[in-house]
Amino acid sequence: VARSSLTVDRPSAPSAIPLPANVALYRARRHAMRFSEHLKAAVDYGKIEIIVPCPRQGLSDGILVRACEAINEALFRHVRERLGGDYDLSVHALEHPECFELILSGNFAAHLAPEIERLIHESLALAEDAALIQRFIVRAINNCALLDFNGQDVATAALSSLADERRIVTVAEHLARARAVMVADVQSTIRLFAPERRWTLLCTP
Repeated sequence: VARSSLTVDRPSAPSAIPLPANVALYRARRHAMRFSEHLKAAVDYGKIEIIVPCPRQGLSDGILVRACEAINEALFRHVRERLGGDYDLSVHALEHPECFELILSGNFAAHLAPEIERLIHESLALAEDAALIQRFIVRAINNCALLDFNGQDVATAALSSLADERRIVTVAEHLARARAVMVADVQSTIRLFAPERRWTLLCTP
């Protein structure tokens, strides 16, 4: 790296790698393919992956975690309890230097292929329920406020924050962050999964 054209020899100071000025955006919002066109073996399950880029402004780890919890709960309730579908769908967040990324992915039974996108869309709408979100917010606050008798959880959290933020975040600060999460902020994050904003890859049997 030191010999590449991307850096300048400056002792004791890292060089900033220039960002590309113009990036070609991927315009297609949905791509569908059949496993049978690429695999010879019989496949009984389909796969879906939905990706949403999220700007850092107005977002925090707490908001993202609460949004993921609400979406996963809604997926469980709607897909399994109401339709009895065999599935393994979940959402998680990735952190990048310039933005966050929400990814909803997983497998589903072959018979759900024609309606899986509708089921996910309905689940996302259910995830916006204020009472559902508030329950996860209160649970996060209670978890931060619980007394840890042996100090193990406090030590683990300190090491985690030291690795992620290069400093130790106190229990009081964790509690303040949990209390700062508002229902409206979580709802706004869930709405980032709107069809016009997400990229979808659907693989059917």
